[in-house]
Amino acid sequence: SARNVWVVMRREFLERVRKKSFLILTVLTPLLFGALMVLPALLMMKGEKGSTVVLLDSTGWTGPQLMESAAPPPAAPGAPAAPEKKKAAPGRFVLPGKAETLEVLKGKILSKEIDGVLVLEPDQDSEVKATYYGANLGDIALMEFMERRLNRVLLRHRLEVRGLDPALAVDLQKSVSVDAVKVEKGGVTKSGSFLGEYMKAFMFAMLLYMLIVMYGWALMRGVMEEKSGKIVEVVLSSVRPFELLLGKILGIASVGLVQYAIWFALGFGLYALNPMNFVSHAGSAMVKPFELVLLVAFFVLGFFFYASIYAAAGSVCTTDQEAQQVQLPIVMCLILPVVLAGLIMRNPDAPWLVVLGFIPLFAPTLTVMRASLIHVPLWQTLGSLAVLAVSVVAVAYLSAKVYRVGVLMTGKRPTIPEILRWVRAK
Repeated sequence: SARNVWVVMRREFLERVRKKSFLILTVLTPLLFGALMVLPALLMMKGEKGSTVVLLDSTGWTGPQLMESAAPPPAAPGAPAAPEKKKAAPGRFVLPGKAETLEVLKGKILSKEIDGVLVLEPDQDSEVKATYYGANLGDIALMEFMERRLNRVLLRHRLEVRGLDPALAVDLQKSVSVDAVKVEKGGVTKSGSFLGEYMKAFMFAMLLYMLIVMYGWALMRGVMEEKSGKIVEVVLSSVRPFELLLGKILGIASVGLVQYAIWFALGFGLYALNPMNFVSHAGSAMVKPFELVLLVAFFVLGFFFYASIYAAAGSVCTTDQEAQQVQLPIVMCLILPVVLAGLIMRNPDAPWLVVLGFIPLFAPTLTVMRASLIHVPLWQTLGSLAVLAVSVVAVAYLSAKVYRVGVLMTGKRPTIPEILRWVRAK
């Protein structure tokens, strides 16, 4: 009856929200994500001391021009001076002492007196061969800085050799940046950014994945504990198996929705506090009300779908090792769209993605990712939700049959033919 379902649901909900682990996880998770967003931004604003790189030049011309290139390029006659950038360069070049060889400088690298040595040698093909020696080769910004300066100097040198004005190098190296503008339904345009769009889609998919897997695993563990502790036998004396299963799923889904609400509230506050928000200028990357509705709808249906599978799996497992083996294919189906995030970002309207959106195993994370990137036709969104809703009923019905028998069995795990007989039984 509905009363039995409500009693089970209320018990599952209160049992989880009253735990200290729930409060800690609910508050700590957005704070950790916020720290990952805010702290790097603060460090970037504060700035770091650039790496010190010693130039060992045997070409006779590359080193001096590299030192000269550290100054900002001269402006064209009559043009206003370019404003100075406050951001510090990733590195600075210095000249070696009179008796400092490469071996001596290697010792200084190890003693952390300098960060690296850039050896410049003549080369027949590219005119200059550059080799960097350093204790840390993971500084991508420094490597790009050195390559950019070297290419600028090399272009200037080639112009001088050919008798052309070196000032041409300044004009030839001027670059243009592409401003991203998103065209939405009705011809509305909003400024955007690739990073903002990617992060929003990825975070939506990861949020769905984590919550469904986390609470699905909690449901599976709960079923296994009740089964091994013989608690379920007492409960089933007054509640039917389907009522118990439905109450458990509803209770845990309610916990997830409460956690969603708290995370979004805290996340919005952390978003507002971020001093260098990467989507502060990209209105299209902001979370829209429709996207929130879609996220909640797919979480509820996706959780009901996967929770039914988790509950049935938990009823046939007797050990944690068996549960982990059974859980693996379930997790792989749910995380597949996250793994394929790069392909989805490049072409979210691809026909094969539209087809996958109608398969319940992939629909929750995939459709939410696509909807956060482009305007998905309404028939595709509603169709995906409809197929998922019908699948929820079908899977819940079949899982209840497995749950009814499996939760009362002990000993070895049942075989697949045995489980199929339970499903076919009336």
